[in-house]
Amino acid sequence: MERITTLETFADEFVCFVKVTTDSGAIGWGQTSTYNADITAQVLHRQVAPWALGEDPYDVGGLIRTVEEREHKYPGSYRCRALAGVDTALWDLRGRHESKPVVELLGGSPGWLRAYASSMRRDISPAAEADRLVAMAHQAGIPVTPYSANLSLVTVCTMHVLGAIPNAGKYLELSIEGPEYYPGQQNLFIGDPFRVEGGRVRIPDAPGWGVEINPDWLSRAAYARSEAQAQAAQSLGRAESFGVVTRDTVLN
Repeated sequence: MERITTLETFADEFVCFVKVTTDSGAIGWGQTSTYNADITAQVLHRQVAPWALGEDPYDVGGLIRTVEEREHKYPGSYRCRALAGVDTALWDLRGRHESKPVVELLGGSPGWLRAYASSMRRDISPAAEADRLVAMAHQAGIPVTPYSANLSLVTVCTMHVLGAIPNAGKYLELSIEGPEYYPGQQNLFIGDPFRVEGGRVRIPDAPGWGVEINPDWLSRAAYARSEAQAQAAQSLGRAESFGVVTRDTVLN
């Protein structure tokens, strides 16, 4: 049976991408929850990786339950935020394995979604923000609501879910604060998965989440890796049979 051998994180303060690799060489990309993402990456390697390494990558629910049971003394936001990175990476891995977009794995199909503009800027006056939003919405032909969403893998995952559930709302929320306010959501992907055409964005139809993370962004991110060690696993308990490698360790 195929097993998870490596968990890698690429993080800055705002975003943390997670890469899962199996013993067959299969990979999947996911993302933890945003904000303080560099701290979430530490939690992932300390409290999630020991129980995920060596497990079946296609039993997502079983793996999540295992981590929850083993780390039951540490409930709360950071554990859930870290688990989200592994969860989404495993769905991407399965989609790549079956050559299907995640939306199809969930029972839906790729297609168009209505989109609306969203903003939570607090560095300008409410009147100035309203004028800015009205002008941008008019140009794009989309409605507006004063709320927030990040243009990261979180939003791509939301697109797939909206395309699969029967009671999805009419719109996908898009952040329009701009790079001067949310620099952490810039240049994360190759191409533009959030391009708006006629007030709509398209659910990616490539395998997995259907997007490719920008290698330039990954090269600048703080890097860490948890890796199963086969020999150690034979003589030590699972919680001890992994290693964590940082970018400094690799360079040295």
